[in-house]
Amino acid sequence: MNSRIYRFSWFICLAIALLSLSSFNTAIAADYKIGMEGWEFNPAELTVHAGDTVTWINDDDTNHDIAFEIEFEGAPTLDNPHKVRTTKQFSLAFDKPGVYRYTCKIHRDYDMKGIIKVKLVDK
Repeated sequence: MNSRIYRFSWFICLAIALLSLSSFNTAIAADYKIGMEGWEFNPAELTVHAGDTVTWINDDDTNHDIAFEIEFEGAPTLDNPHKVRTTKQFSLAFDKPGVYRYTCKIHRDYDMKGIIKVKLVDK
């Protein structure tokens, strides 16, 4: 009988530990906002951790778009930019470390561009 209680207690402790770890991993992810106004991204450069999400919010009275210079999953490209109309937003999660350069293709002549630097989560 004692071995059953021991095994059950061990199982409960293991389940609690696993739930704690999964909650800890999701707590690390963060959401960042970038404004789009006056032919600028604000902030124009942002550093995040792998797993974080960035949301661009168009606070301008004109449409903008987002186009990344390199292709990666889910990202709009120069050939296929994502239009962000006035008062709308666009979100993208960054899973891999690296430097991601992007632009508003509509306003490239105004040098409307930005950089997202993604780094690994420090342990």
